Amino acid sequence: MSDQENARQALQSDLHTLIPLSGYMEIRISALGPAHIELEAPLGPNHNHAGTGFAGAIYSVAVLAGWALLRHATRQAGVDAELVIADAQMHYQRPVTGDIVAHTAITPEQLAELTHRLGSGRRVRLPLVIQVGDPEDPDATLQGRYFARP
Repeated sequence: MSDQENARQALQSDLHTLIPLSGYMEIRISALGPAHIELEAPLGPNHNHAGTGFAGAIYSVAVLAGWALLRHATRQAGVDAELVIADAQMHYQRPVTGDIVAHTAITPEQLAELTHRLGSGRRVRLPLVIQVGDPEDPDATLQGRYFARP
């Protein structure tokens, strides 16, 4: 098993252990790189009365994509951090009619700031944009600010 696959499995385990709702929603990490992540949740347990993605489920998958990416980045840097969403604004462009898929990435500059500040014992607020659906034409977009402290 590759190092990247081991990291994905460890992060998947953390996600379901530390945030149990993610397990009930059947969220899984479908792609993971040093600076990007993709989370998926099946529509089945996450739909609304109209059979489309429940807004709260879409929001949750998006917020957790940001949290999971930052958890991965700090773990890879060897920095232990408490991570939470500080604030977020969600924009729903159209109904989600299939699985809920959230994508996000951090820039090298954001990663450097995150690891430097945490490594020196300081907290950091980091903005992330998380897109749900096709990244080129998303069904929903979350603009969030995450808070990390050592």
